[in-house]
Amino acid sequence: MAIRFCSKLAFEYWDNTIAANKPNIADPHDRPTWNPPPPGYVAVNCDAAWYKPDIGGLGVVIRDENGVVIGGSTNRTNCGFVEIAEAQAVRLGVVLASDCNLKRVRFQSDSQLVISELLSSKSHRSWKILPIIEEIRNRSKVFEAVTWEWIPREANMVAHNATSLAMSRVDLNRWADRPPPSLSLVLRNDGLLCPPSAGDL
Repeated sequence: MAIRFCSKLAFEYWDNTIAANKPNIADPHDRPTWNPPPPGYVAVNCDAAWYKPDIGGLGVVIRDENGVVIGGSTNRTNCGFVEIAEAQAVRLGVVLASDCNLKRVRFQSDSQLVISELLSSKSHRSWKILPIIEEIRNRSKVFEAVTWEWIPREANMVAHNATSLAMSRVDLNRWADRPPPSLSLVLRNDGLLCPPSAGDL
């Protein structure tokens, strides 16, 4: 009886998993897309991804209200927890925005945990990222206005794709207004004009 019950649960789990992962072919326009920030703000998209055990990449892309890329950064990370990497990605975005002397900033991440911690008055859900969250809050005091926003992964693809660039370099990599060629396609997929990349010149 116990085996039959466990088997039933297993099949229900796989059925639900498969159903949840089925591509939605009803209308491709229903998929989440990135939206530019309000006038006077810049959007800083941040993400982290794993490529080897305990080795991942951090990606940050900054765009203005017209969707024009004004900067970006990638870096490697070595840590054992995905929430730490996601928090590190937001910290990288804060550092880059500060170094660029930006004043009104909207930080966007597809990590619900990190964003909820930053929106909360106290960190209580994940002690692992508490030191990074506190550092982010302290560094963010230089901005005139700052918001923290969760967005779906589909709307954060430019930062997600940037994480792969981190694996091609050991040290910190930054660029200004001309994004790497590998990001041009996803920038165009966001429905916005993409400036020429460094590889196109």
